[in-house]
Amino acid sequence: MKLLSTTLVAAALALLGCGGSDSDHGHDHADAAPHADAAPAADAAPPADAAPAEDGHAHEGGEGHGHHGEAGEELTGFDKMRAAGNPREVDGWTMFGADFTLTEAQPLSAAIAGADGSTDTVVRVEGTVADVCSKMGCWLVVQQGDANIRVTMKEHGFGIDRDCAGKTASLEGTLREKAVDEETAEHYKSESRNPDAMPEKDAEKVWEIVATSVAIKPAA
Repeated sequence: MKLLSTTLVAAALALLGCGGSDSDHGHDHADAAPHADAAPAADAAPPADAAPAEDGHAHEGGEGHGHHGEAGEELTGFDKMRAAGNPREVDGWTMFGADFTLTEAQPLSAAIAGADGSTDTVVRVEGTVADVCSKMGCWLVVQQGDANIRVTMKEHGFGIDRDCAGKTASLEGTLREKAVDEETAEHYKSESRNPDAMPEKDAEKVWEIVATSVAIKPAA
């Protein structure tokens, strides 16, 4: 009987030393510090229902607001998106995304004037960056003269530098006309550093470019 009691005490001490199982604690470890060899959250596979929105701006779970993660994940997520853009120097420009397929850029106003609102058109334009997503660099607003346009990255596949406002951008992508969605516009506004540049402001329809290639020219 004494031997049995000693064995039970040893077993109880062993359980206390291990801390028990996750189910014993009644919660997960979402708030605990990660192990040193744990992969960052941004590298985890997206949820099964994550899909790019029609405008090229990916929205997890269909909610339209979760793709940047929590505040503590922003830097990791940005670094991941920037790396996906494979930034490289090309003729003095910092290039993100795919290589250009169109050799000549046209004025933004000319591209819009020549577009058919019912048909997607591949264009290359240049302009000044008036605004850029402050969290992931996953969209920008380009202005040229009186024309301005929102640019999103195709399938939310890459991001650009978040400090490029005021610089010149040359970009290629699909130009399309779309109705302004109030919820999406508010989402852009929440990420904006210059809400006055929003193309959606006081508009029912806007032109947008879903970009495959973006090049930023460093300030002189």
